[in-house]
Order: sequence, then C-alpha cells, then structure tokens
Amino acid sequence: MIRCAFFGALLMIICSCNENAIRVANIVGQEISFDVQLRNINGDEVSPKNQNVKECVKLLIYYDSLGCNTCRVQGLGDWAKVMQESEESNGALGVYIIFTPRKNAPNEIPRLLRLENFSYPVYMDDSGDFYKANKKVVDEGYETILLLDRNNRVVLVGNPLINDAMRALFKATLDNMLAHDGVYVPDEKN
Repeated sequence: MIRCAFFGALLMIICSCNENAIRVANIVGQEISFDVQLRNINGDEVSPKNQNVKECVKLLIYYDSLGCNTCRVQGLGDWAKVMQESEESNGALGVYIIFTPRKNAPNEIPRLLRLENFSYPVYMDDSGDFYKANKKVVDEGYETILLLDRNNRVVLVGNPLINDAMRALFKATLDNMLAHDGVYVPDEKN
C-alpha cells in the first residue's frame, strides 16, 4: 500500500512537471495584446500599446485578482535591479507591471503601493480587459512573467529572480534581443 502511494505521488509530480513544460512550450511564440485601456496608478488612462515607440523588448509582470496582494506588492521591491536595467537601456526595455484588482477592492493595490513607496509605474486592469485579451497566456491565480519581443510575442517565460540559472538565461536572452533590435536570434553554435 505504501509503495502504491509513493508511486502515485511520484507519478503526480512527474506529470505536473511535464504539464508545466508543455504549458511553457505552448506559451512561447504567443502574442500578448496591449490593445486595452489600463489605469496607471497615478490615475491616467493609458494604452501601453502606444506608450513608448523606442521599446523593442518588454518585460511583462502580471498579477490577477486572486492571491495575496500585500505579498505581491511587498515583493515588487525585488524587481528594482531589473527596473534599473530598464532605465539604463535608454527606453529599449519596457517593464509593465499589471494588476487586475479585486472587484470589491479596486483601490487596494494603489494603497499598498503607496505604503511600500514603490516608485515605478504600475498599471491597473480595472475592467479585466487585459486578462480577457490574454487569458490563453497569463495564468489565473499566479504571477505571470514574460519577456516579449518587439512584436509582443513571448520569447521567455519565467522569473529571473528565483535563481542564478534563470537570471543568467533572462540576461542572455535580453542581451540577445537588445542587440538585434528586439528580435531573438538563436545562437548558431547550438
């Protein structure tokens, strides 16, 4: 009986990892739509689609209405180094942090951002249109972190803050795309 439970648990873990790998493979190459109205935390209605014409690469950090918003906002400070790289890229890298707020607490995120003194732009998807337009790509209940090319197609999925290997992959991919005007060009050595 213990053997059956062990092998059952092992099978679930293997299937779960395989399922995640398949999901990531299906996301790469998908286009993200920025053709929606979002609210910057300062109250302006904006469309990221036309925000900065110099950008050739975008980093999208998306949070839906589920989960602990306090935890998410407190964790945004970890992105300061990436935000600094964005500023140093002279507009070639755009960072988009987008929250779809809870319907019953639309001002919770701006309030939490003020408490944390987070000074970088954050966009609110008050109507849920961003999520609706991209729900095949963004995960419900999780943060979704995507590196996008100049055509808003997903090139890399994953959080560069979780470990050194992911950070190195993110940095190499970003450098490649910035060197090629926002297009990822695979290394010919491999």
